[in-house]
Amino acid sequence: MPGIGVALLPDCEVIGESQNLRYTAPMGNPFFEINNQVATKGVLELCKRLERAVELSHILHAMAPLIEDVLGYHHVWLALIGDRPGFVTIVSQVSSDAAMAETQLKAQTMDIPIAGDAMLTEILAANHVVVVDDARTDPRTNKDVVAQLDNRTIVNVPLLLADMRLGVFGVGTFGDAEGVRPPLPWQIDFMQVIAGHVAVALDRVRFLEARKKAEDAMAFQALHDELTGLGNRRAFDKTMLDVFEETRGQAHEHVVCYLDLDEFKVVNDTCGHSAGDVLLRQIAHLFKEALRADDHIFRIGGDEFGMVLTNHSIAQAHSVAKRLQSALADFKFMWHGQGFGVSASIGMVALNAASESVGALLQAADSACYVAKESGRGRIHVYTKDDAALSQRFGVMEWVSRIEDALTRDRFVLYAQPIMPLGVDTHSGLHCELLLRMQDEQGALIAPGQFMPTVERYHLAARVDRWVLAHALQWLAAHQDQIDVCAINLSGQSLGDAPFMDFALQQLADCGVPCHKLCFEITETAAIGNLHTAMPFIHALREKGCKLALDDFGSGMSSFAYLRNLPVDILKIDGHFVKDIAKDAVSLAMVKSIHDIGCLMNKETVAEFVESQEILALLRGLGVHHAQGYAIGFPMPLDQVLHFKIPASA
Repeated sequence: MPGIGVALLPDCEVIGESQNLRYTAPMGNPFFEINNQVATKGVLELCKRLERAVELSHILHAMAPLIEDVLGYHHVWLALIGDRPGFVTIVSQVSSDAAMAETQLKAQTMDIPIAGDAMLTEILAANHVVVVDDARTDPRTNKDVVAQLDNRTIVNVPLLLADMRLGVFGVGTFGDAEGVRPPLPWQIDFMQVIAGHVAVALDRVRFLEARKKAEDAMAFQALHDELTGLGNRRAFDKTMLDVFEETRGQAHEHVVCYLDLDEFKVVNDTCGHSAGDVLLRQIAHLFKEALRADDHIFRIGGDEFGMVLTNHSIAQAHSVAKRLQSALADFKFMWHGQGFGVSASIGMVALNAASESVGALLQAADSACYVAKESGRGRIHVYTKDDAALSQRFGVMEWVSRIEDALTRDRFVLYAQPIMPLGVDTHSGLHCELLLRMQDEQGALIAPGQFMPTVERYHLAARVDRWVLAHALQWLAAHQDQIDVCAINLSGQSLGDAPFMDFALQQLADCGVPCHKLCFEITETAAIGNLHTAMPFIHALREKGCKLALDDFGSGMSSFAYLRNLPVDILKIDGHFVKDIAKDAVSLAMVKSIHDIGCLMNKETVAEFVESQEILALLRGLGVHHAQGYAIGFPMPLDQVLHFKIPASA
């Protein structure tokens, strides 16, 4: 290698010779001559090896032969700066001396603090090779580290790339057998030559490692729940598929479980979502502690967990489920001085060679969990094919499918029922309430009592309400000259649904229907049950000019107590009181009191379930403002209600 070479010093005795080096001893100290041809070949080979390096250890193993063959040092290490603030991290060390195996292992896992270490301080600031002739006596070294590693000579070469200080590579001697052997000037020059190549390789390897770390993190996030660290729904589905495939033709038996926390909504609604997140993390930790290492627990929904118990019978899985419930029974969630108990409803199904499909297993586990929850919560239910409770559940799930199909295929139909004024009417247009029907595959109508419980239970209400509102406003826009007031029902779920509120307000802005022609009906129980979340929506509708009606008023235990807090315009008196006023004095008194309170609060009243002329006459006598029921008119298609005439008998 041009420029690198040292002549023999005078008065030197040759004490040893190898292919690459001649060892001489001037004044009793070893001295080395370089073989330029071998050095040049070694550097070229180093460059080739460094180009193939994808790990830090590859860099060291690329350097080690050159360091030993050309420089005569048996030990080389690599240290990084910045991996851990305040420390220099020795990430690896390679030694050709088998006796150094223990020291090599120590150094591979060592973080050396910078504070108080003059040698490291100098390394971090230097652009030159930092040489410590004898680490035992040099005042710059950390004597605790020196004693631990038995250092003698230490040579650290900065690895610099542009304005970046990546770390250092080092060579040196250990113990009395190797003794003190500081490098000669040509050796320092040679180390600086190879340092540039090593720095480039180190920068590339660090980039590859960072990319691999990011890819691993993305792969982890793809299969893990960010909040709890448990496997997520994707991981659950993958595990289910793997275990299912394993059972094909094999006599393996596993168990799949669905777990649903029973009191999570109470914590979320009472203390807020931050408390709910903390609760979920604590529950996840509790579950992991209670399970074996080879059992699988996943968070598959808000407060829902999935579990795959491999090589378990149903009896064994039942014991595991009881253990989880026992752990929950001993657990109390605390939040700002409030304590909450938590339980879980658990459904389970056997996974074996007889299992039909992954989809069927998931449906069975979900249905069993539903039955456990409906049975009183904190229960365990095992799926069996002849289970009557599960048969009913599958009937409910069939309704979910039919409702989804109706939404997709536009199989809902709007009907309307007239509402008649009982006093002097100053309006000539139609006053009606829109009602929802569903068509089956043959076009037959299905009453709301058959499908609305499923809509509410499976949180489909906001989607159904979107359909109703969009179609209602479209009809109103086309016939607004004939309509005085049109009432549209909203579910309690929609009241607290921010996306639905945005949708509704945008529809009102775009439809071209005057908002004073619209009255939104909400049930008393929905309004009270969602009071905090419903208020912004209620205020937004009233600001637009819409009326608000409180449906089924009187059905709740605290009707009057909540009334002053609900900014509504109309009270619709619960029909269960109205239909009996002709024969029950208590019902008559209830209707009268609701009407009187409404008048005191400047609210209009509407009596529902008006089914006879006798009831109609009593309502007129009480002064109730409007009546709705079969005595006035039956629910009818929208094209018919536009031609409705109030019966002469009414």
